[in-house]
Amino acid sequence: RRGCSPLRQHPQAMARSWRAHAVLAALFVLGVAAVGAEAVPKTQDGAILRAGGAEVVEAMPALGARALGKGINCPTCQLIVGTLQQVAKNTTDMQELVNILDAVVCAKEFANSSTLEKICDAVVKDLVDALPWVFKNVGSLAWPIPDGLCSVIIPICKEPCCETPTTPEQIMLSPTRSPAEMAVTWTTLNDTATSTVQWAVGGAAAPPFPHSADGANNTRTFTNGGWLGAIHSAVITGLAPGDKVSYRVGDADGGWSEVLSFSTLPADVGTAARPLKVAQIGDTGFGAEGEDTIAAIIAGAKSGAFDALMAVGDIGYADGYQPHWDSFLRRLSGLPIPILSAPGNHEFWFDFASYRHRFFMPVAKEGELYYSVDLGPLHIAMMDTESAIDTPLIDSDQAAWLVADLAAADANRKNVPFVVAAGHRPFYCSNPGNKVQCTTFASWLRGVAEETFYDNHVDLVVQCHEHDMERSWPTYKGDPTAMNYTSPAAPVYVVNGAGGNREGNSDPGGKQPWSAWHSAEKGYGLITVASATALTYDFVASNGTVLDSITITK
Repeated sequence: RRGCSPLRQHPQAMARSWRAHAVLAALFVLGVAAVGAEAVPKTQDGAILRAGGAEVVEAMPALGARALGKGINCPTCQLIVGTLQQVAKNTTDMQELVNILDAVVCAKEFANSSTLEKICDAVVKDLVDALPWVFKNVGSLAWPIPDGLCSVIIPICKEPCCETPTTPEQIMLSPTRSPAEMAVTWTTLNDTATSTVQWAVGGAAAPPFPHSADGANNTRTFTNGGWLGAIHSAVITGLAPGDKVSYRVGDADGGWSEVLSFSTLPADVGTAARPLKVAQIGDTGFGAEGEDTIAAIIAGAKSGAFDALMAVGDIGYADGYQPHWDSFLRRLSGLPIPILSAPGNHEFWFDFASYRHRFFMPVAKEGELYYSVDLGPLHIAMMDTESAIDTPLIDSDQAAWLVADLAAADANRKNVPFVVAAGHRPFYCSNPGNKVQCTTFASWLRGVAEETFYDNHVDLVVQCHEHDMERSWPTYKGDPTAMNYTSPAAPVYVVNGAGGNREGNSDPGGKQPWSAWHSAEKGYGLITVASATALTYDFVASNGTVLDSITITK
């Protein structure tokens, strides 16, 4: 379903996503054939030394058979990849590897055809010459080498999610389609007999709790990237506005989490007395670059400054390496607010397997990743703008859903006065460093959904992907409809992928007539609704300083 992008007329853009995968797969076979555990001498402390040509030739047949047949184990894979990484740093070693493979593979396999032997020689040289490029690009993913290659690309090494077998971790709240419910998701290394949430409303802050639900039907796992673990979800029910809920998750035999808490939205949310406040992040990495933003989100959630968190794609920047997913979600574990997530392009690994399993959202239909919820005075339509080949995609099913959803929301303004649409890829952006995204890709996305936004009077479209903050004037078909936000005739578009990640932020420049404000600062967004006639969007730096603020009135 996700493999067909309307942008197939741009083969270079699509090919980039898989080029590294193809080269790495070829290099794996090449590496196993050329170097193996038995053929690589080591020092006493385990440091890898360069293998002699004769030793490699002697070991090659058995190692090649294992690679193409039964496979090899994790330590051997790590040894091979580590050796290839060292070879890639030395041109002499690279030439020696070419000579060995020419003699062992090409000369023997094509002894009866000089033409085929020459072709084989050329292929071998190109593959070996690609080694530095491969390791440079793998390094840009922030995978530890060799472990990342031997679990993500060469699926041999295992990556346990957790340090203990059945202690719950990575505990996350998420909305359902009913304001009387709250879903809870958590992770354990081993599966448990039950997937239970216990809770109490009001005074009881310690077990035993009077209410429980078993989410055994929602327990799931996946093995992509070598991941080992079990993911559980259960739903807390029977809630009323303003309830204070204490809860824990786990299993009587496997053990329980600590007692956590959250509050449901009060009946008067969205008023001056009790504004609704929704934080928003995008493109926020697991490492030091995103830490200030994540720390600000955690502090705000725990202090009661936020009612929910929108994570609009590129969540943690794991890029298929499961330990980075686990560490990022451990950082967010136990937040007392629900998380509304949408996929980004950095989640595309294994057809979004990690994202699909780790996030429990009220999707519009089974297998899809888009959905909508009402949070008090705010209707939020969370879109899926991604394809499995790292290009933008809103397929016909989602486009039809979006039309119906936003039309229904527009007709319900008396009860829910504001409508926000959110998706990872931008419909409007001006970053000159990403011309394909901000011209070809953005134009195609507008062709699919801009008319729907306009016809149904969407107030705000939240986008990410570009590592910056950029706010538009009310805009339709590339032109601003006004230079203010009073009763705008068209949606306001905000790009906020400024959370911070290893790729860094850059100022987009804003050289478009619709662009009103832009910045390269790291930070997060904050949507505030304090009446039925005003919605505020703030861009807040990670240190808490409000750098930009607009209020849409109507």
